[in-house]
Amino acid sequence: MAEALGLSQQTTSHHLRVLRRAGLAVESRQGTRHLFAVRTDGLAAVRSYLDDFWPSRLADLKAVVESGAAEAGPGARPGVASGEVVGRG
Repeated sequence: MAEALGLSQQTTSHHLRVLRRAGLAVESRQGTRHLFAVRTDGLAAVRSYLDDFWPSRLADLKAVVESGAAEAGPGARPGVASGEVVGRG
């Protein structure tokens, strides 16, 4: 799997462990082999979260774009004039 993904064995193992701990994958063993499978019920929870998360974020994005902020250019911040120094906070 690591080779097919272009990742190191260590990185692949780490990500699979994270998915297992998050309840998104299950692991079984056959001898020295570790087999992983997707837990579809875990994915349903992720889908539910994203369904709740994105509508408000997309509405916010639409409001920013429609306010003309997009015309100010890449990296522009709404309410900040070009060349204005803005403190980090």
